[in-house]
Amino acid sequence: MPANHGSDFQSAKREFMENSINDWRTPGHISGWLKQEQREHGSGYWHNPPGYDVGHSNPNSNDPSSFRWENSDMNRARGGSQGR
Repeated sequence: MPANHGSDFQSAKREFMENSINDWRTPGHISGWLKQEQREHGSGYWHNPPGYDVGHSNPNSNDPSSFRWENSDMNRARGGSQGR
């Protein structure tokens, strides 16, 4: 059963986004976007970079270590019942 997209997901997503700022594996255009979101919104809501979603590599977990940056067109076209 896939993980629930409630408050647990939102807090884990935020932690993933904060960790992505200084992660060497994060592309520069994504970390730059996140730095700007951090400056503009602080502890408020951060938007995803254009064209990207935070996706699960393991859909049964809301652990930030199981998240990854995914192309939003491909992620949304897959549907919720598809295996990732």
